[in-house]
Amino acid sequence: MGRARLTFEGKDLIDLAASSGVKFNTLRKRLIVHGTPFPAHLDPAVKGAARRERERERRATVQRGAIAIGQTFGHLTVTGRIESAASGASRCTCTCTCGGTKEARSDRLRSGEVQSCGCLRAENVRKARANVRSHGRPPIVPIATGNVFGRLTITSPAPKGKRGIERWHVRCACAVEKVMNGATIRHALKSGTEPSCGCVRAEKNAEHMRELGKRAGEWSKGRTVTPIEPGRVFGRLTVQSRAPQPPGSNGRAAFWLCRCECGGSKTTRADSLLQGWTQSCGCMRKVGVAKGTPNQGIHANAAAYPESPANPCRA
Repeated sequence: MGRARLTFEGKDLIDLAASSGVKFNTLRKRLIVHGTPFPAHLDPAVKGAARRERERERRATVQRGAIAIGQTFGHLTVTGRIESAASGASRCTCTCTCGGTKEARSDRLRSGEVQSCGCLRAENVRKARANVRSHGRPPIVPIATGNVFGRLTITSPAPKGKRGIERWHVRCACAVEKVMNGATIRHALKSGTEPSCGCVRAEKNAEHMRELGKRAGEWSKGRTVTPIEPGRVFGRLTVQSRAPQPPGSNGRAAFWLCRCECGGSKTTRADSLLQGWTQSCGCMRKVGVAKGTPNQGIHANAAAYPESPANPCRA
């Protein structure tokens, strides 16, 4: 079944689309909505004339209030007027408070779009960049010879490091002289810490250790620690003698050779014995796992060694 042909004033709509250059579906919709495929308000010539008329009315509205000589707009003061340009917009010559001159359109002066010769924008950009660099803090004083930052005094510039890193010879208040990166000094200033050669951190660490020692002293009041000596018993272990430092140790901890009740031997640190972390050669854990009690400790494995002198459950 063929499609019904649409006609307007005896002409086929397909032929009208081919001759006018407008798509067939567009002409069909116009015919349905407006009753004609070429309504007057959609004519390009009519649309262009209406647009030009609206532009003339807008310009006439903008130019109703004439700008007088001496009138001020922001930082600009009007000193003269220029004949309207080809676009129809009048222009004014102005002087800025900074001493510069500026030619601007009258409508842009009235709307506040133009308020200076450009100096106001440059000033705002400088303020924004300074705020971004300092994250809201006051700008940092550039590093130079003779400047004092915290405990550091800049004595002279040093050769640049890798990739051109800025470096300076500095003297600290503690009489230490060293070479420091400029970025390290600036970072200390930005973070609010006192720049130094490292003595400030050392003092804080020493104070922290003194505080820890004070707390440990208060905790250990009324407690007595018996020194480790051969024959002393810790759980199932009996101390035999001092043992040499094993490979990989820091050389500061004391090690003891101990004999276990099961016949095994164990070399362990002194603090592990005193704190109760090591109580056997490992047999306690093995027996506990075999009996289904994987918890390590004397009480969990007391039944395995009922006659042990280290067994608190012994009768």
